[in-house]
This record gives sequence, C-alpha cells and structure tokens, in this order.
Amino acid sequence: MVDFLYYSPDLDYDDLSIKKIDILKERASFLVTWAEININDLMWLIEHRKKLKRWLCIMKDERYSIIYSSKTGNTKKLAETIYKILPRNECDYYCAADKIDYELSDVIYIGFWTEKGDADSLTIEFLKQLKNKKIFLFGTAGYGESEKYFKNIINNVKRNIDSSNIIIGTFMCQGKMPLSVRARYEKMKQQNNLSINVDNLITNFDKALSHPNEKDLKKLEKIIKSIYS
Repeated sequence: MVDFLYYSPDLDYDDLSIKKIDILKERASFLVTWAEININDLMWLIEHRKKLKRWLCIMKDERYSIIYSSKTGNTKKLAETIYKILPRNECDYYCAADKIDYELSDVIYIGFWTEKGDADSLTIEFLKQLKNKKIFLFGTAGYGESEKYFKNIINNVKRNIDSSNIIIGTFMCQGKMPLSVRARYEKMKQQNNLSINVDNLITNFDKALSHPNEKDLKKLEKIIKSIYS
C-alpha cells in the first residue's frame, strides 16, 4: 500500500523530493497502522460477541434494586414501570432514595428529577456513595423534549458517579410540573419581562402536563427489556 504512492497518477513526480516522498510514506504507514488497529478491534468484537452478550446477561442472575427520588411523582411513575418488568423475587430494594442503606444489589436502577441541569441533591448524594455497581439512570425534566437537552443532563449526572461503576443504560423524558410554576410564568408575563420568552415557557409547561405518557413508558419498557434479555 505504501509503495503504491510512487505510482499514483495524482502526483507530480518531477516536483517530488525525497523528503516529500518520505512524508507521504510516513502518512501512509500511519493510515495502515490505524486501519489494522481498528480491524483488530472489530475482529475482537466479532470473536467475543457471545462472551460479551453473556456478560451482559449475567444481570439476569444478579439481584437488583430500584431507588428513586421523585418530587412530583413523575420519576416514581418510571420506577413503577421498571418494577413491573423485572422479576420481583430478585429485587432487594424498591423505594425512595431517602429510605435505604448502602448495602445494595450489584445492579441498581436509579431515578432522579432534574434540578438546575443535574440530578436532585438527594440523588447526587446517593450516587457519590456507590462503588463497583452496575447502574441504570432514569429521570425526568420539566423543560424540553429535546434528546440533546436530556443527554446534557445525563452527562452532568454521570460526573457524580465513581469510575469503578458501570453505566448499563440511561433514560430520560419530560415530566409535568406543579401548577405553581405556570402561575409564576403568568406573573412574569404580566410584568412584561422582555429578557425571557415567557410564551415559550408557558407552551412548554402545557406540553409537559401529559408526561410521562404512554409513549414514554413504552420506550422505557423497551430499553429495560433489551438490557435484561
């Protein structure tokens, strides 16, 4: 592949110095090495795909806990959905985050509500205590139906998790907010606060009222089943 560079019709050989040829050979050598590494990685995955699948399926034989923090009931609804799917006889804990000790299962489904672009403080405190666990994160946020927005929140939450843990999956959806929030928006609108697009906030609030909806719960159910199958 490297020698091919000497005969490429795209090169002006009269203008090629030995130094330029050496640079081209060096670049080609790098590309060959890069390709070989990636091919080797791919071959390794193909060879070990059954082992990897078995490793993931080990969770079938592991006990689990579902721990959640829910301010308005949205995240609790997600927790209930997960609890209905998984085998009850393998569950150690199914409760709110403020009612557990730290002798937990190896697999933990952890639910949170969003506070300032991150998990709520109770969940953050809980996450920071965990070591060597397999964690599935699920949560709700009042604002936004954007996957990019949800991904940013998840990334912020992950920063609270020790590197000894493994994230086995994540899920987020929109959740309804208290009516007091809409009242606050209406008051802001009356005050003609031009620095904030209050109409968008009110529109988002109204959209969130139906969430988590059946579509959200079906999506969560599909993800959980794919992990546990």
